[in-house]
Amino acid sequence: MTGWYNQSAEDVFKQQDSNPDGLTEIDAADRLKRWGSNQLQPPTPISPIKFFLRQIVNYFILVLVFAAGLASKELTTGEAVDQVEQGMAFMGLLVLIDPPRPQAAEAIGITLKAGIRVVMITGDNGLTAQDVAGELGIGQDVVDARDIEGLSNSELFEEVKRVDIIARATPQVKQVVLQVLQQAGHFVAMTGDGVNDATALKQSDVGVAMGLRGTDIAKESAQMVLMDDNFATIVVAIREGRRIFDNIRKFTNYLLSTSLGEVFVVLMLSIAGYFPLSAIMLLWINVITDLIPASALAADPAVSRVMERLPRRYDEPILNKAIYATIAGSIFRPLIAYGLIFWAGLQLGGIDYARAMLFTSIVLHAFTHVMVVRQLDDLSILVQQGVAGELCSGGWLAASGVVYSPT
Repeated sequence: MTGWYNQSAEDVFKQQDSNPDGLTEIDAADRLKRWGSNQLQPPTPISPIKFFLRQIVNYFILVLVFAAGLASKELTTGEAVDQVEQGMAFMGLLVLIDPPRPQAAEAIGITLKAGIRVVMITGDNGLTAQDVAGELGIGQDVVDARDIEGLSNSELFEEVKRVDIIARATPQVKQVVLQVLQQAGHFVAMTGDGVNDATALKQSDVGVAMGLRGTDIAKESAQMVLMDDNFATIVVAIREGRRIFDNIRKFTNYLLSTSLGEVFVVLMLSIAGYFPLSAIMLLWINVITDLIPASALAADPAVSRVMERLPRRYDEPILNKAIYATIAGSIFRPLIAYGLIFWAGLQLGGIDYARAMLFTSIVLHAFTHVMVVRQLDDLSILVQQGVAGELCSGGWLAASGVVYSPT
């Protein structure tokens, strides 16, 4: 078969060398499918070519057909093309492939576990898209974009929910699909690198453009630019975003649940006529006991199963019902406990003894509460990982230098 292709190409080049008006055409494989044997000069059996195309279309992104014909100088460009196509000499095929990165399949598998659905919207044909999707672990349900044009929004949404691949998609189809998903309440991210992706990148909630091979208009239309053109980087960003959000919640939970309890006990004891804590004790609690552990929570590592839980809603508040319940419990329970501890100190040794007991209780409760807050995110209650664990251990030792027993 190779010898037959080479012989055809040599014949064409000899014709072009003898006639400077030779015209070469590069066209898609679809055009070859429309040709018949009588349109190729010299007559060439086209069935083997079509069979070869069917065999390789699953494995290559793009197939170009090379053919040649002769045109007269007197003809316009359009007429020359029409004339040449009536008697073209087949030269050969050029097949191009753009294989996915090795990390892409693993990254897509992680996103699926994280509750993130991946849909391929491409301008390539359905067979090629299915082959690439199979390598990446994406489903094989495909629809041609031409079959969904003209559908109502509800019909289009149902179709998009069903399929994994939208092939032969134009820029307009990509944008409409994103609009329908957004209207249904979905938060949509779109990746792209070409001019035909610009409208969809702009339409999406998070447009992600390729930094290495992406066009300028794609980068300008996107909210994010990947400097390594690697889908795995998106997964890393999602993981880091979830970790940061979790740590913000822990930071807020810890500060409010400890500080409000301390404020209420000092307020109530002051109303009762006591000065429960000295100035240096209050300063220590505000600067060391509250601020430093809270800041350490921001550096906590991600929980082990952070990429195995469903995504939260994009408008979900930081303080949810569970955190409000934790804060409420941390106000009233410590208020009763601190009051009893202060009263016991008064009975055992007077006001100075009561202050020392109250201060120690507040410090120990604060550092113990760090463990409780971390446990809410499945981190070890023993606090043996991350910056928070080191600070808790050091905090207990440092607090002992402030406490003194009056004589």
